[in-house]
Amino acid sequence: MMAEDQEFAEWLKAARRKAKMSQRELSEVSGVPLRTLQDYEQGRCSPSFTRGFTLVAMLGTWFEVKREMTNDHA
Repeated sequence: MMAEDQEFAEWLKAARRKAKMSQRELSEVSGVPLRTLQDYEQGRCSPSFTRGFTLVAMLGTWFEVKREMTNDHA
């Protein structure tokens, strides 16, 4: 697993939870298959640029969620 995959996985999970969405709900509204979304959250793979951009746009900015994740661990 690459560090970028794990970083995106942590961000995606945190952003989805912040949005109070289940994996199934995010899958349905984003068009990303549920199994693929689960793989992203486990860091097993990373999305294409287009799919990643779609998820980031739907769930909030990368920096906003990363800042909150950092503050939660402080």
